[in-house]
Amino acid sequence: MKKFLIILVVFVLGVLGFTNSIIAELTVDGTITGVHAFQVGYDEYESALQGALANYESQGQSIDKYFGKESLPSEIQLGYSVLKVLLDRKVMAFFAMEQDVFPDEVQVQQITDELVSRYISDETTRAQLEMYYGSIENFRQVVEDIVFVRTLSQNVFNAIVPDYDASATEYFERNKTDIKNEYESVNAAHILVSTEASAMELKEKILLGELSFEEAAKRYSLDQYSAQQGGNIGELKHGTVILEFEEAAFAATPGEIVGPVKTDYGYHLIKVNSKTTFDSYEDLKNSKAYEDIMSRFENEAFLGWITKYRQDKKIHYIIYDEDLKTFGELANLTDPGKLYNRIVNSLFHENNELKAGVPGIIAAFYIQMADDELKQYESREEAFKTIIGICERLPEEEKGVEHFSELKDKAAENENVKQLLDYAEILGVDSIEDVHLRLEEIRNYMREIMNKAKKVAWYLYDKAPDSEKLLEYLYRFDSDNPKAVYLYTENFYKNQVQPVLADSDIFSSYINAYKQYLGENATETLLGYLIQGLEGRLVEKIVEDESVSEDLRKSALELLVGAYENACNLPLDNRLKLQYLGIEKDYLLKLSELTPEATDVKQLLDAVDERLKELR
Repeated sequence: MKKFLIILVVFVLGVLGFTNSIIAELTVDGTITGVHAFQVGYDEYESALQGALANYESQGQSIDKYFGKESLPSEIQLGYSVLKVLLDRKVMAFFAMEQDVFPDEVQVQQITDELVSRYISDETTRAQLEMYYGSIENFRQVVEDIVFVRTLSQNVFNAIVPDYDASATEYFERNKTDIKNEYESVNAAHILVSTEASAMELKEKILLGELSFEEAAKRYSLDQYSAQQGGNIGELKHGTVILEFEEAAFAATPGEIVGPVKTDYGYHLIKVNSKTTFDSYEDLKNSKAYEDIMSRFENEAFLGWITKYRQDKKIHYIIYDEDLKTFGELANLTDPGKLYNRIVNSLFHENNELKAGVPGIIAAFYIQMADDELKQYESREEAFKTIIGICERLPEEEKGVEHFSELKDKAAENENVKQLLDYAEILGVDSIEDVHLRLEEIRNYMREIMNKAKKVAWYLYDKAPDSEKLLEYLYRFDSDNPKAVYLYTENFYKNQVQPVLADSDIFSSYINAYKQYLGENATETLLGYLIQGLEGRLVEKIVEDESVSEDLRKSALELLVGAYENACNLPLDNRLKLQYLGIEKDYLLKLSELTPEATDVKQLLDAVDERLKELR
């Protein structure tokens, strides 16, 4: 029986449901079809996207709206991938209607009824489904959507690959070498000795029953690691051992002893316990690798078909959502110069003022490009600063030279001169005046980048205030702005500091780890790292700056009070508790000056005073 086609991720969606609002649709030969079956509705898209996001969340992974990180996509990137899947499904529907293989409604409902009946036959499961979906009818609609998509996929695949075994055989033969190299394996043991004669002698004793293979390996094998395991070296794949050994092992019959096999290490007796090899499609069908390889075959067959079908039928699509449309356009620009120009021209007027109504994804692309460019120029800045440092270490008589090239004769005897000349050649400068001039140019350009990136980051903040990565960029580009400092610090506190301070078990686990390196200083060091970094930023940039708005100063003080309050609730010694309660009281007093009518501040002050009295 053919494996069910698994090509597209199944999302909960109403595949053909009517919607007044569409996010994308197919065009055929440049003409919009206007057919609901070939349109992706906003509800359909949102359901699919939320399903994908929920999958990441279930793995404890958080997706940022505009910025990906490590192996995680951004929400926009994920949304674009989801939309492309949905649009491919619309192409499948177009083909299915053309080829008269569109899913039969009666059949879909019959399969749906059978599946739903199985789930709701158990009262406990039924109650859980009603609670999760709101009603059994809602659950039934979800199942029907899934059945429809699976039936559509299967019908299309049957039409494009009418003879499954013939096509799969052809795929296997075409890719046989790669498949064999990747999936074939042997489970083997060996005995390694130094001479062919000793290998033959051992082999004869084993065959006569005087020694078992395992005993011979333990006593005589030069490979001490495998000898302890009776010669067992586990599963081997192509390319993982020396060629002579591999060829003999893969050619061996399980249970037989082959050899001596000569390699650079000596002479081997090899015993293959089991092996997975396939020289034909029929061999493959009986192996564990079959399902994996056929899944690859099916996906390649589908992707090859849909690419050609879209070209032949001149099927394209229109995306109406600005962020998704723009992401697709930018992602397809492979020329870095064209990409940069497109982004900059979309964002800025000629006077470098920001344009209105720019899609958020354009701003996000620019911010990342600006950050990358700044890092490059920061490296150059450090290089020129290094040259200045080397010049300052030169002997007095050598500092006054007009050109660095005048010092060439001294390079062999003076390491500083050698370093200076090396840097000067790399950076293309020949005098200290050149260095200072280039350094000033670099810093001016960095300020220009920073100022533009700052504008763009604040523009994007209005669209995505919950983006954690954007808060990091805001602080990087605008670190003197009290609001940027607070937003970044608040985010750091909520995600890095508060979870540790608010849970004594987590805190204790950190302390136990720190004690291995810091001993009794572990607690104070950890708390210093967690609190004092954010405290320094907030105090310097916000709390002590009376030009900052009262609301922002109040928020900063509340964060600091909360941090020290959480710290004081941890299992600390009296000295640290007294110290932290004293600091908390200082911040509470400052807070009470800003909010003299706040009763909760007064109550907390009284409570802190009581605790201080008890500890003293």
